[in-house]
This record gives sequence, structure tokens and C-alpha cells, in this order.
Amino acid sequence: MGGTGLVLVIQKTIFYSDVNPTASRFSIPFSQVKTHDFLNKAEAKELAHKNPMQVCLLDPSLQQTSITFNKWVMGNTSLYVLTNTWNCVVKNNQLEKGVMVQLWSFRMNSLLCFALLKLYDFQSYNIRVLTSIALINILLLWPSLFGDY
Repeated sequence: MGGTGLVLVIQKTIFYSDVNPTASRFSIPFSQVKTHDFLNKAEAKELAHKNPMQVCLLDPSLQQTSITFNKWVMGNTSLYVLTNTWNCVVKNNQLEKGVMVQLWSFRMNSLLCFALLKLYDFQSYNIRVLTSIALINILLLWPSLFGDY
């Protein structure tokens, strides 16, 4: 059985703060989130009560990583963040300031998972669409990537 419920969470350009080893986090500002419907009610409630979640992240090199997903409220601004093992994802995938990425959510056995897609800076929009379609095929058709997760 493959992944289900594929949802684009955000497409953003990586900022210095996303690759700063001291910060050690990937920010997902609410103002840029495409939809919050990737969370079920129980997950949204846990995050609202400041309880972080351990989730699976499929990184751009197709490596599976356990990572912490949390919601931060900073004054009038709210954001989701990926933390804990984020610095390893940055290093292993040569992520740097200015790179465009997409973060997708999906479910494996009803568990929340994410896939990070590095969009290469080709001039053609069609290349980005094809890359996204390739990710969808990987998630939905190749469940063996996740082993027993």
C-alpha cells in the first residue's frame, strides 16, 4: 500500500534562517501555507497545545528521516517548523539560501509524513511540474521506500 492524501503544504525559497545551523529549523509561515487541511483534528489540537510531533520526512535525496514538526506562535505570527534533525537534511541535500523547495504532506498507514522536493532552477515551469509529478509517483507507487514505517 502506497502513500495517500498528497497535499502541497508550501512552496518557498529557502532563507538564510532555514539553513543557519544555529537556528536548526525549517520555517513554514502560516501566511505561505497553501492549506492547513493536511492536519487532522487531533494533530491540530496537539500542536495548538504546544505538543510537537515526530513525523517522517522524505528528503530530496529520497532518504527517510524522523523529524520534529511543531507549531510556534511569535507575537501575531504563527508558523510550523521542522526541527531536531533539520541540520542533517540541509547538509545531506546541499540546501542553501535561494533554493526553491516544495513541502508535501501525505499519509502512510494514517501517519503524517512529509516530502521535501528541491526545485532546480530551470527556466521552464514545465520542469517543475514534471518534478512534482515524479514525486507524486514515488510516494504513491513505491511504498517500499518506507519499509515498515
